Amino acid sequence: MSTDSLKAPRIWLWILISVGLGCMSFTACKAKAPLQSYQEQHEIRRLTVVFLDEQSLQARYTAISGKPAVSLSGYPPMQSLTTVRGFYDFNSKTLYCSKMDFTVCGHELHHAVLGRFHPE
Repeated sequence: MSTDSLKAPRIWLWILISVGLGCMSFTACKAKAPLQSYQEQHEIRRLTVVFLDEQSLQARYTAISGKPAVSLSGYPPMQSLTTVRGFYDFNSKTLYCSKMDFTVCGHELHHAVLGRFHPE
């Protein structure tokens, strides 16, 4: 056996060990970093929540916003149908959503607390 044929596997072994140790040390450092805890408290005065079925919700959205509740978005051939599933009326401080749609109701509650945080 030549010494060159023995050196090649050793080099790869050392590279593998170095990468492994690097990953382990990075993971260990990351694990030791303290978790940043926080607490935010918000009080919403006179918040009204209205639970509606989908059809009534869309009719209410159109009446309040003046915009259609169902619309096409995108360009052909990649168009998609966009449907309003809940909304927060900033003027009346009223949250509209379906009763058991926790995801949408929670999203709209964030609007009540944080305001507008995405484009209309």
